[in-house]
Amino acid sequence: VIPLAGPYPEIWQARETLEMPLYLADIAGESVLELIGESLRSRRYVVTYIFIVKESVAKAFDIDALCAKAVNYAPLKIVKVKMDTLSSIHTILHVPSEYIADNTPL
Repeated sequence: VIPLAGPYPEIWQARETLEMPLYLADIAGESVLELIGESLRSRRYVVTYIFIVKESVAKAFDIDALCAKAVNYAPLKIVKVKMDTLSSIHTILHVPSEYIADNTPL
């Protein structure tokens, strides 16, 4: 589970571009999100990645494609939430249970 729907006090403003969450910022040709995905993929887990993103961010950016690219097109689910959440844990606790379909503790 990759919670990305928290409040964004760390908005990054690139020259002449839209404001965006920090996880979409470019570092040496890759977004922070891609670097996170690369780190997760290096562990060679066979999983379905669950990204939790703000609906407003998903509309402003091509989040479906960005998340798929970040995990090298591995199986994934993208949950879009309307509300602001207070933290990563708060984000996860507000995901409908159908997105986390087993009894494995988080």
